[in-house]
Amino acid sequence: MTTEFHLHDFFVAKELVRNGSFLRLGNPEATDPGTLAFCENIGYLQRALQNPNVSAIVALQRDLDRLGGETHAGIAVVERPRGAYWRIFIALAERGLLRPEMEFGRGSGCKIHPTASISEKSWIGDHVTVEAHVSIGDYCIAGNGSLIGPGARIGADSLESVRGDDRTLFVRHTGGVSLGERVVVLANAVVSRSVHPVFTSVGDDTHISLLTSVGHAAKIGRRCSIAGNCLIGGSVKMGNDVVLGPSVAIKDGITIGNRARIRLGSVVIEDVKDGTDLSGNFAVRHLSNLRNYARIRNDSR
Repeated sequence: MTTEFHLHDFFVAKELVRNGSFLRLGNPEATDPGTLAFCENIGYLQRALQNPNVSAIVALQRDLDRLGGETHAGIAVVERPRGAYWRIFIALAERGLLRPEMEFGRGSGCKIHPTASISEKSWIGDHVTVEAHVSIGDYCIAGNGSLIGPGARIGADSLESVRGDDRTLFVRHTGGVSLGERVVVLANAVVSRSVHPVFTSVGDDTHISLLTSVGHAAKIGRRCSIAGNCLIGGSVKMGNDVVLGPSVAIKDGITIGNRARIRLGSVVIEDVKDGTDLSGNFAVRHLSNLRNYARIRNDSR
């Protein structure tokens, strides 16, 4: 059952322009109704005010004064909207009021090593193999036929911190991880759970190799091949049939199209279209990289 929260429970009367309620926390582009969003500039505030899914807003007074007009949403004004938002998040998380909706249980035919640690608040499908010293945290799903290699961590908290008045606050994560069917996560790889109560997801038949880190709220498609020591930032969206070479780093928030190939050691800082073949630091089309390398090599002789 979803809990309804109210702005007046978190802000004093002088900070409330209009009281309001919310069901969840998110951003100005929220796709789920009843979202509380914080807005640190006028662009974000404008988008939040126009989004019917945003029912409550934390904003700056100067931005609200510039826009004016009536709004459907409740509004609180403070000097640091981001800090206020995360204080609410931390308070609700500590009370156990932020969590994804899912069932818990374990399927049949599983092979689970005695040293593995698996939360009771998880779902392990049929014929899942969990090897030595694996850790599977709260609100994690391992689909049928998946293999979790030794030392892998499914559902770790990753780094999310916010500057407070006199110290930096670490934000505990409240989401989970959903691994599809026949997913392979090899030794010492980490798939982080989402900060908000949603799932970091990995699609069916995707393979993740040694020491790779998948950031919170990333969405990895089906049949992807992700080599060892890759770093996939938070909220990355990766299509189907993507191939990442060893030690690829992908900036948070990037979208990688279907069938893209990103080669050894590449650093990706912008969206990648379907079928693109990239390499380099910063990554560009692989053929362009080869031509540039050949030119530099020939000039040095």
